[in-house]
Amino acid sequence: MVFEKRLSVNEIWIICDLQSELEYSLELIGKGREIADFYQKNLVVLEFMDKSEARLNDYIQAGGDFVLYYGSSVLSMHSVKETCKDLFTQYTPFLTMGCCTGENKEMMSCLAVQLEAGLTADCVDITCDEGTKEIIFSRTALNASTMANIICVNSAIRMCSVKKGVFLAPCQKKIKREGQVLHMELQEAQKEKQEEKSCLLFEKEIDEIEKTVKIKSKIVVGVGRGALSSLETIKKFAERINADIGATRALVDMGVFEREQQIGQSGNSIIANTYIAFGVSGAAQHIVGLKNVGKIIAVNKDKHAAIFRVSDMAVVGDVEVISKKLLKYVEG
Repeated sequence: MVFEKRLSVNEIWIICDLQSELEYSLELIGKGREIADFYQKNLVVLEFMDKSEARLNDYIQAGGDFVLYYGSSVLSMHSVKETCKDLFTQYTPFLTMGCCTGENKEMMSCLAVQLEAGLTADCVDITCDEGTKEIIFSRTALNASTMANIICVNSAIRMCSVKKGVFLAPCQKKIKREGQVLHMELQEAQKEKQEEKSCLLFEKEIDEIEKTVKIKSKIVVGVGRGALSSLETIKKFAERINADIGATRALVDMGVFEREQQIGQSGNSIIANTYIAFGVSGAAQHIVGLKNVGKIIAVNKDKHAAIFRVSDMAVVGDVEVISKKLLKYVEG
């Protein structure tokens, strides 16, 4: 079978993670394929890091129509930005998606300024409106207390950086997809352009704030501020049903749980069959981390708690009483 598609203007583009996180790149490619199918466009994948032919083929099987491969073992960020600028000027992507970590965010913001593109940072969802055909970018706002839906206007190029873990990486398909890997050459940056003028504004030692541990159990128990007095009971309950425990940001900031156990925009996005939330109010920042949960069961004494708006089962009552009853039930 001959691959007949041609690389042209106004396509969907993905910039692979510049820190070589395969899963992160595949998450973007999977979502990009969904958007490309909606608009009947090609999906173009940009890979700057050194990768094997098998890995490049993974990008094709995940949904890419074209993979532009530069294969550099040591990246010059100036070269990468200039290369992207030239490509986007030539092909005017309909949408460009990138990652939210380190150099990825810096490059996206620089490109947006240079190209006068519309950039939405830290997206937790991307949807395509059936009626208006607009792309809607969703992200948390107002100190993560609400969700903002953003539409890009007056710009030919739409750009967004996407939070890690909010989309599922596509499964390998039995039917092999056709695509094309184009081996490209990264242009050497001119020395005078590389001499960027900068100064140190401040220096601060930080912890590994981006370090997260994936919560892998099929059932996850979530704990919020409203369950503080019932922690021991809830921990025993979680142990009995072989569930990992996650927490809201409030409890992590209080030092009750480790940062790695936080669920939400600045923590883990979990993939689970069931999420059982005890005393979780349901702030937008937390709900973001539940995007890929099959069923949500919430226990809260406040019948107006926001968590109930996204729950499949709402239990209104005292967390202490209900958690003890659940523990007694699973203990037989």
